[in-house]
Amino acid sequence: MSSKTGYPFHLPSPQEDLILTVSVGNTHLHWASHNGPNEDFNPKIFWRTPHIEEDDMGEDNLIQVLSRLIPDDAHDYIFGEETDASVEAAVRQSKLRDVPEISVYVVSTNQAQAESLEKLLKTVPSKFCLLDDDMFFTEEQGRYSTMGTDRLATLAGAAYMHGHPALVFDGGTATTYSATDSAGNILGGGIAPGIYTKLKSMAESTDALPDVSKKVPEKVSAALDQVSGNEPIPTFARSTEDAMLGDLFQELAMKGRNVIGNWLKKAYRKNTKPPKADSKLNTEKRVICTGGDADVLYLLLSPDSGGLIEMDEGKSTLEYEVEVSKHLIHYGITAVLYYQGKLQEKKTNNVTKIAGNEHIGKRVAKVFDVESDDGDNIYRGTVKELADVDGFDGYRVLYDDGDKEDVSVNTLFGENLSNFNSCLPC
Repeated sequence: MSSKTGYPFHLPSPQEDLILTVSVGNTHLHWASHNGPNEDFNPKIFWRTPHIEEDDMGEDNLIQVLSRLIPDDAHDYIFGEETDASVEAAVRQSKLRDVPEISVYVVSTNQAQAESLEKLLKTVPSKFCLLDDDMFFTEEQGRYSTMGTDRLATLAGAAYMHGHPALVFDGGTATTYSATDSAGNILGGGIAPGIYTKLKSMAESTDALPDVSKKVPEKVSAALDQVSGNEPIPTFARSTEDAMLGDLFQELAMKGRNVIGNWLKKAYRKNTKPPKADSKLNTEKRVICTGGDADVLYLLLSPDSGGLIEMDEGKSTLEYEVEVSKHLIHYGITAVLYYQGKLQEKKTNNVTKIAGNEHIGKRVAKVFDVESDDGDNIYRGTVKELADVDGFDGYRVLYDDGDKEDVSVNTLFGENLSNFNSCLPC
């Protein structure tokens, strides 16, 4: 198995114009092809394939299996246009590219599948990079040891798209939620059986209850399309099918609103701050639904539960927006590549100033997007000590309310002060 990914060795070359990312899930492989560094690694095409079967892993069969798993643009990039897949074709085509090896970045919750995938990709010139947890969030940012890399990646994707705080509901084999606060630190989350897992479990564990899981897409589609005459599932159902679906959907809707309410309360406290000067704040309070059941979760968390179930007519006081991003995990990988690339670019250009003791003790002030306790958006503090900031020289600022922030020399005292100002007195 590949060792844990390290940067900058595994960063794509600036000359690469196609990169692959793969999320290895419990039931499928989720793929994306991306533009290269010159276009900020933006995803181009998404697709899904079944798990790789053991019968596919014969040495004489690997190259054909890989070809079967990828779409035409990736096939043409690796093997050449209108060319059958073969090792010889892959090698020949690689010599025509500025960068012979294609970079592949993988997030996996299934070790056996990740190993099979790596074996397939090693049949062509490639760099296989299995991303580890620290690529997305560190322990200092609240990551705990058993938190799945897939959950970390979706959180990173949500923050990349909309900023912190982030809240992600992921519907699949399990239904999970994960959240960060406005400083980009992980609050935590929850895990429960997924919609189809629950429905199939009831059918398999009883003699009288049917498997109604196949009815879910029908109900969701009618609600999304606002089909004329479609009625929400009543609270007091008059059929076994509606009783099973209605209760499950109500559970998800009510729990989801409770989670959102607590997230809004904890993540948007006035005395929390973004960790870096260039951090985005999720001012629109967007909640992201992803995974195979994203559409169901989107409806249930929308006003009136999207017409999917009968709701109490009382208006919710929660203010937030909800959206679907089924490929969020690939944007999480995009975020890692983008930010690590920018960091490496800064190091290469050697633009950082050297920190010295002369600034320790200075008073500083910073404008944030959230109000301080005294009602304005200015937080005041003191430069306390030297600090390492993503490999750069920097300082640790202790704010008067007790919070701390590590900032680079350029951010604090450079020519581009951003939203920082040194002030004496302050």
